[in-house]
Amino acid sequence: MAKFVSKVLQFSSKGLRRSFLSRLNGPPHRRTIAALFGDRHCCHVEAAQWLCTHRICRDCPISSDKHSFHTHSALFSSEDAQQKDVFTTENLIGAWFDEINTFGTVHIRNVPFDIHIQPLNPLDYPELNKTIVKLYYNSASRQPLVGYKLSEMGKLSNTKVCVEGGRLDVSCDVPQGVQLPLVCVITVPLKFDVDIEGSGSGSVTIRNLESDSVRVHLKHGDCHLTSLKTGNVTVQCDDGSIISSKQLLGSISLRCGSVGSIRGERLQGTSVDMQTEAGDVDVKTVYADRSSCRSQSGNLHVRDCHGDMTACTLSGNLTVDSLDGRFSADLGSGSADVYVTRQEGVDIRSQTGDITLRFSEDGSSSLDLDAPVIERDDSLPVQLNDQGKGCLKADTEHTVRASAPQGKICLKKQDWLSAIKLQFGNTTP
Repeated sequence: MAKFVSKVLQFSSKGLRRSFLSRLNGPPHRRTIAALFGDRHCCHVEAAQWLCTHRICRDCPISSDKHSFHTHSALFSSEDAQQKDVFTTENLIGAWFDEINTFGTVHIRNVPFDIHIQPLNPLDYPELNKTIVKLYYNSASRQPLVGYKLSEMGKLSNTKVCVEGGRLDVSCDVPQGVQLPLVCVITVPLKFDVDIEGSGSGSVTIRNLESDSVRVHLKHGDCHLTSLKTGNVTVQCDDGSIISSKQLLGSISLRCGSVGSIRGERLQGTSVDMQTEAGDVDVKTVYADRSSCRSQSGNLHVRDCHGDMTACTLSGNLTVDSLDGRFSADLGSGSADVYVTRQEGVDIRSQTGDITLRFSEDGSSSLDLDAPVIERDDSLPVQLNDQGKGCLKADTEHTVRASAPQGKICLKKQDWLSAIKLQFGNTTP
């Protein structure tokens, strides 16, 4: 039975009056800031700020020292300085906190503004059985709002939070076409699943979770993923981009419509599937048993590829800075530039474009090339017959096949200095 004593400031048309809510007994059911103030003239925004400033309830995650909005930086990296400025008591509109099962799912529906999902700090919550939802005014690039205006904006969002067992539901009822400059920050246990259906133009940020399943479908807006370990992650942005920072681990499916692009640092799992329409795919490292990279007209760029990969683009170009595994690519009018390091079979076809194959000076491979023009560096020990078949240095078990019936094939030597530049010259996607 949780017991706490809270001072409450209530605001009415007659001015400021102080009252006390004493010794609220019972299980820790959800207590919203607005619910603490029954007066219809109450400004729950100012009250929330007063509660956080005075930290009257040490066990309350809204007002405690360990979750003071001014000392919230531990959850955000230096690149989020602008976001940290948004997540302050001055911009707080409402907050909800509940007890919840350690394992569960957060379901988000029809929230037309930015969403941030992050895990509880296990040092502060060792039982990992709490959930905290906070609604902020997004003051970035806008004039600050206070008091009554913030309260009215909170009412317009009509945000609903419901907890039952291990299920957290967050939804909004906003009139169609209305855009609100709000941010919803949701803190859940570390091993929580995520299921999001977005209808507005807001973006979604998910970081540092270890989930069995992450599913995100956004009609508009971008999806940002940071340091996720999942069993399965499926993200579809109909009119937005997908950005993965640090590591994304699991069975991965990323799809973007329109001009949305996919950017990532390290994608690792049993399978990785990336698909765009007109946007580019730019990924630093892929470790997967099976991976695919497809686009209708976007460019494909994978800096470091390990495992079996297939690539396809109708009019975009393909670049692979380092290939270790089996690789198959089918291009329309685009060109390909691939550095073959340790291959287990390479097959590249371009209908009207050129193909450039790069090899290290100590590399060896069987070759099967088909193009009207075949060029090669004089320093490469290449032996080819009139049919384009031969080898680099010596025959090997696996063959590099390339076909460019209306273009040319170039064989080039990749020296170690150029290889280092490809691997480390650009550290971010």
